[in-house]
Formats: sequence, structure tokens, C-alpha cells
Amino acid sequence: MPLTIQPLVENAIRHGILKKELGGSVKINIQKLKSYILISVEDDGVGMKINQDVIKEEKINEKNRVGVGLDNIQRRILRKYDIWLQIESI
Repeated sequence: MPLTIQPLVENAIRHGILKKELGGSVKINIQKLKSYILISVEDDGVGMKINQDVIKEEKINEKNRVGVGLDNIQRRILRKYDIWLQIESI
């Protein structure tokens, strides 16, 4: 689906590694598994505060916003594939 991976990479760069004094790296991994394709975008940036339950319960609103970019990506993926983004921050 167009404009799915690109905004995730842009978010990782803009909100992750550019906030570090010495920058960082972004890793994109795409794997074809038996019944789906797994796409992961990882960075070693500053991390983000995210509550996966907020995303899954569709409680994304002005108070609990995870970001306009992630919100838009989630809506498109949900509409087309009926799946949820898995977002982790360590």
C-alpha cells in the first residue's frame, strides 16, 4: 500500500534519531511469512511514550494522540487489511 513504509521511516528519523546529539540509524526489515508480510522499522533514537492499548481500543484522540502520521497509517491499514500496527518503544 503506498505511503505506508515511508511515513514510518520519516517518523523514526524525525522523532527518533534527529533528536539525538550524535544521530543514529534506522533499520527496515521485510519478511514474507506463511500468511502475511512482516514489515518492521527500527531506530536507535530517543524512544517514544506509547500505549499500545490506546491504539487497539481506538481511543486515539486529541488527548491520547500518538501522532498524526501514525494515526493516518493505522487507519489506512485497518481499513484495507483489518490489522493493527504493533508499536514498541524500549
